[in-house]
Amino acid sequence: MTALLFWLEGSLLAEAMRQSLWLYPLVNTLHVLAAAALFGAVLLTDLRLLGLGRRLALEPLLALALPTVWAAFAVALPTGLLLFASEAVVHGANPFLRAKLLLLAGAGLNALLFARLRRRGRQPRASGLASLALWLGVLVCGRLIAYW
Repeated sequence: MTALLFWLEGSLLAEAMRQSLWLYPLVNTLHVLAAAALFGAVLLTDLRLLGLGRRLALEPLLALALPTVWAAFAVALPTGLLLFASEAVVHGANPFLRAKLLLLAGAGLNALLFARLRRRGRQPRASGLASLALWLGVLVCGRLIAYW
């Protein structure tokens, strides 16, 4: 595993991330903006599942939120990988990164469960609560990565 991390950190892209005056800050900014957009869409959906804004029908909200989540995730994933690659050896040992990845996996599983229950005509409150907790954990751990 360590050899893979050293290889990744030595890649041309990782080297460019470290050497360029603007590339790392640009990628980092895009990652943060994507995380904000993703969390904003998730937050509104979760609050609706928890009973706030009951006058809003869930389906139109999801019709707006889900494409936003997927688009934001499509930006957050590659930018996160680039940020990781820039210091793969250090980040690979970071417990907050590991926690973030575990929480992301949990959020993904929760989203799959929510989709399955929704297909059965249910609006599970517990899924909204779990989603809020998991995504808040992702954000907090993501921020703490820089301080480890």
